[in-house]
Amino acid sequence: MARAQLRKLDSIIERRRHWCRELTRQLEGIAELQIPRVTPGCEHSYWFYMMRVDPAKLGASADQFADALKAEGLPVAAHYIGQPVYEYPVFNPASCLRPCNAPLRVARIWQGPLSKRRGDP
Repeated sequence: MARAQLRKLDSIIERRRHWCRELTRQLEGIAELQIPRVTPGCEHSYWFYMMRVDPAKLGASADQFADALKAEGLPVAAHYIGQPVYEYPVFNPASCLRPCNAPLRVARIWQGPLSKRRGDP
């Protein structure tokens, strides 16, 4: 399945570039938005087109702005990344201070030769 998709990749990316160039052209003059900028000498695949909204300047929240874009037929969602990875509890400095012994439990689970860990005979 992946091979079939790889054959289509160039056309998929080119369509996204076309759509996103047009979207960028239409949004460029709106100071209340931060839109993606392509680094000179590079190309963007536009797997993701992230916009940042300044609610105070725009007079609308990211959710309200997304709803307005949806009403115009754009498939968008506010807050695509609900929680950035750096905010995950595992990366919280206090998490390593909790008395859970997690590293020790993991070490006990993975004792023995590598072949036995994979379930090899």
